[in-house]
Amino acid sequence: MLRSRLMPILAAFTLFTTAAVMPASAQDAAKVGTANTGQIFSQIRETKDLQQKITELGKSLGQQEQQKRANLTALQEARNQFKPESDQYHDKNQELMRAAIEFQTWGQVNKADIDREKKQEMKFIFDKIEAAVGEVAKQRGLDIVVADQRGDIQNIDQITEDNLRILLNQRIVLYSSGKNDLTNDVIAYMDKNYKAPAPAADAAAPAPTTPAPAPGK
Repeated sequence: MLRSRLMPILAAFTLFTTAAVMPASAQDAAKVGTANTGQIFSQIRETKDLQQKITELGKSLGQQEQQKRANLTALQEARNQFKPESDQYHDKNQELMRAAIEFQTWGQVNKADIDREKKQEMKFIFDKIEAAVGEVAKQRGLDIVVADQRGDIQNIDQITEDNLRILLNQRIVLYSSGKNDLTNDVIAYMDKNYKAPAPAADAAAPAPTTPAPAPGK
């Protein structure tokens, strides 16, 4: 009699505990997403603006380099007008050597400056990508986002075996359904919040001047 009364109670208790435990386990499971940081970096507006900036800087430096090379050629021609044993040749040769050393130093300094600026900008943009991924992940209710670095390996004949192994080992995500791929959302988020830099003022434009007073006034 007692057993028959306890059975419904035990059954109800078992059903209650099972229902209580299962949803908790499901809720505790981390929700994982993916994002292709390389694709994000190459497609956002900020990177394209950076590439344009570097290209324009390279053109400007290229023009300066042509002028400096022309100056070296002129110095060399001026030196060659004198006999090698003359004092004039010696003086012009010293001038040419100083200009050549200055030109070489100028090239090395500018190359180092451009390389440093490119690396700083790249690090800055990737920090912004990481922050944007976090914001989009919160909006999507995700707990973890894994970097998906998979990509098509082209020109395999030009890749060494060791480099190919490195590229393959860098693939962290081996499969993803794409359901929680944040790549396009992050690109849209960053472009929406990106403020393009204002165009540089035209240095060649004459500054406004105040008309000079007439004589005698």
